[in-house]
Amino acid sequence: MSIKSTILGSKSIRYVVQVVKRYYNRLYLMNIRHKQPVLVYQMAKVGSMSVFEALSKRGVKPIYHLHNLVSGSRIVWRDQVVFEDIIKKGKDVKIIVLIREPIARNLSRFWYSNNKNINGWSDRVDLETFTREFVEATDQNFPLNWFDIELKAATGVDIYSYTFPSCGYMIVDEGPYSILVLKTELDDSIKEEVIGLFVGLPNFQIDKRVNVSKSEKYRAFKKKIELPYRYVSNMYTSKYAQHFGYSDEIRYKWLEPIFRKELNQ
Repeated sequence: MSIKSTILGSKSIRYVVQVVKRYYNRLYLMNIRHKQPVLVYQMAKVGSMSVFEALSKRGVKPIYHLHNLVSGSRIVWRDQVVFEDIIKKGKDVKIIVLIREPIARNLSRFWYSNNKNINGWSDRVDLETFTREFVEATDQNFPLNWFDIELKAATGVDIYSYTFPSCGYMIVDEGPYSILVLKTELDDSIKEEVIGLFVGLPNFQIDKRVNVSKSEKYRAFKKKIELPYRYVSNMYTSKYAQHFGYSDEIRYKWLEPIFRKELNQ
């Protein structure tokens, strides 16, 4: 095959990709223009996919599952369409934001991102290695900064200017945005009732998405891991943890292995 034909072939492929993208863009925009969209917009590893899938099954359309709209390198073309045609144009939209205790969220992200390697850990040396790699991971502060670098940057809504109630959820109505913020740690029955009322779905239920074998290993991993005191302290003195009421009781849970080790020495 000649160089010329190779170049022409690559141009043809790019052209087809552009045509397909334009086609799907039009489909998205047709949905967006005729109905109030729902965005399940959050920082990942907060239990959002089960909520998104349950809402989709109940016929909520258009609905989008998003992590990044304005920050990071993983913004896909679909998210760009949502940002350009919904957010930037100030259209009425419902946004569901799930939040999670930051260390549990980061551990979950690390676990599933490195599952092939971590599944094999068995002794103390391995656990120490994985603990060090976890603490040194580059995205540790992502959940702490998400509301500023994502939600506020995209919508202009500063969630930190609203007092978060002890019930674990709140609705903020500001401009064209109706934003439900709720803790993933809430009982499923509460989440189902709150989300159902928010989107107008009676008897809304969230399907369970649990892999038992992985969850057992994950629970064992969490019980054995010994996180540095400074790391735990930094997480729990953050604006995020303080604002959303992640208490000292949870912080001490992560420090318990260190205290238990000291008591046994």
